[in-house]
Amino acid sequence: MRMLEEFFPEFTEKLEEIDKLYAEKRMIDEKTYQFICFALSIKARSKPCVLKHFKGALEAGATVKELSYIFALVMREAAGADDCWTHDVIGDWKEILKGNISCSCEKSNCGRPPHPKGWGMLRAARPVTRGQIIKHPL
Repeated sequence: MRMLEEFFPEFTEKLEEIDKLYAEKRMIDEKTYQFICFALSIKARSKPCVLKHFKGALEAGATVKELSYIFALVMREAAGADDCWTHDVIGDWKEILKGNISCSCEKSNCGRPPHPKGWGMLRAARPVTRGQIIKHPL
């Protein structure tokens, strides 16, 4: 946010307006709000936000034991979601090893050596969906 505050202050001002609107219109109590924000901050891996909402929850009356439960819940739910998502991505691991699956990322060669003519990743002719096998043309 520091860079945005310096180079795009209008954007951070709008975020502050949104925060004020949330505070005015909030339909849940402060402790519940802090629990939700704490959980989202953990999943987003945002150290400043985790610290902010950990302290905010304590100030709203939460206990460290309750926050530990929220932390465990996030880890468990994230593990399940991460597990399912990862299995979707690498479920065809034998095809990955054969080089038949591409991430369709233009910045990566997906573990393949660079093309001898210097070409980057070849794009599919149609949009690629998650888990779709793309035959490498080389």
